[in-house]
Order: sequence, then structure tokens, then C-alpha cells
Amino acid sequence: MQEVDDAANACVCGNLRRTTRAITQFYDKLLAPSGVTITQLALLRAISIGNSSTISEISKEMYMDRTTLTRNLELLEKQDFIQIESSGDRRKRIVTITSRGKTQMSKALPLWEKAQSIIIERFGKGNWREVKLGLNEISNIARFN
Repeated sequence: MQEVDDAANACVCGNLRRTTRAITQFYDKLLAPSGVTITQLALLRAISIGNSSTISEISKEMYMDRTTLTRNLELLEKQDFIQIESSGDRRKRIVTITSRGKTQMSKALPLWEKAQSIIIERFGKGNWREVKLGLNEISNIARFN
């Protein structure tokens, strides 16, 4: 059983997923007063930056499968944070952020900044820079294999 324990402790995917869950919970807790989760905020940002994007473009940008993305977008649409419309091509749906979504994002950003600063302050700017570079490298390895 030691072999299994060693493999579990060394597993890149397992370690990243565990860390992601912990960080997600941390950000969600600090974002709670804004009424959005970190996943929702990330989607609102991506949509806002793209101004209007297709679901396929957002899926690619966020590294999310379309089913998970669609489920998350439907929640944002029900809250009137985004609008999803058909384009001239029936297969493509265009996603835009609404004024209510922009307002919600504005409420959430100061809370996100607080969460971000707590993590970076405690972890260290230099450490974060190194980890960020490493995470980008790992993403590229996974994406291009």
C-alpha cells in the first residue's frame, strides 16, 4: 500500500486538483457577499474582455468543456448577468455581459482583490511568480500532448 500512497502524493493532477479545490473555497468564501463565486467571476471577466464571444470561444479560453460551461452560463443568464443569443449561424450562440453583470462584477472585484492579496502576501510575490510560471508550463505540456 505504500506504493499507492507514494503515487497519490506524487500525482501532479491530484495535487493540482486538491489545491484548486482549497483555493476555490477560499475565494468563494471571500466573494460570498458579492453574490458570485470565483467561477462565475472568471466567466464574467472572460465575457467582458471578449465583449461578445461564442460559447466555443469561451470554452477554449477557459479550458472548460462545453457541457460544464453551458451549465454555468445558464446560471449567469438566469441572474440576468449575461445574455445568450443565437447568431446568424444557428450552431453559434453569442454571449454578452449585461449591465447587471457589469455591476455584479464591480461589486465582486474588491473582494477578489482582497482574496488575491491575502494569498500573495502570505505565500510571497516571488513564490507566486515562480508557481505561476510553473503552472503555465504544466498547462502547455498538457494542452500540446
